[in-house]
Amino acid sequence: MKRIVPLFVLLAVAGCGEKNPAEDVGTGGADAGKADPAATGSSPSANSDEAGRLPEKEVDASEAGAKALLSAFLAPAADHAKLSAALAPTSGDYTAAFVGDAAAKAEAGYKQAWADGRMVLKPNAGQTELLLWKATSEELNAGTGDAKQFPGGYQEIAKHLKPGVTWYRFKFVEPGETLGMAFDGLACINGRWTIFPKPWRVLR
Repeated sequence: MKRIVPLFVLLAVAGCGEKNPAEDVGTGGADAGKADPAATGSSPSANSDEAGRLPEKEVDASEAGAKALLSAFLAPAADHAKLSAALAPTSGDYTAAFVGDAAAKAEAGYKQAWADGRMVLKPNAGQTELLLWKATSEELNAGTGDAKQFPGGYQEIAKHLKPGVTWYRFKFVEPGETLGMAFDGLACINGRWTIFPKPWRVLR
C-alpha cells in the first residue's frame, strides 16, 4: 500500500488538461464495505465581453490532481452526492475512455445509475485518509506497474480501454488501516475528472 493523503488537502481542481452493474461504485467484498452507489457542470458565462470573463481553471491531470480531487470527499461536511455527480461522464468521455463499440456499451450500462443519483462515492465514519494507485491502459493490459492493485475484472476488459489513459483505484480508510471503502475507474478524460466504476460489469 502507498500514497496516504491527509484529510485536510484542499480540492484544487474541478476536472483535468453495483447490484446493477453501475449501482455500487465500490469494488465489492469485505474490503469495500457497502457504498451508497450519482452530471453536473458549469458553462462559461454567456457575456460577450471577453475581458469581463473569468479564465477557466486549468485542470491538474496528474496524480497530485487526483489526490486533491479525492481529498475533497474526506473533508468534514462534504456533499458527497454533489462531488460524485460532478464526475459523471459525458458521451464524449465514454468514446475517449473506451475503444469502439465498448464506448456505447459502457454508456448504456452506466446511464441509469447516474440519472438516478445512485453513483455516490462516500467514506464510512472514521475513514479520513486516502490510498491511491494508478495504471495506464497499457499497464492494465500487460499486468505491469500497479495493475496488480486493481480488481481482477480489469484483466478481462483491458483490451477495451483506450490507449494512453491513466486509471486510478483508491480507498478511503481509517488512519493506519489498509482496508476501507474501495473504488476504481477514476480517469482524467477530455480535460476533466470522471469515473467509470467496475467497468467489467458493463462491458461483459
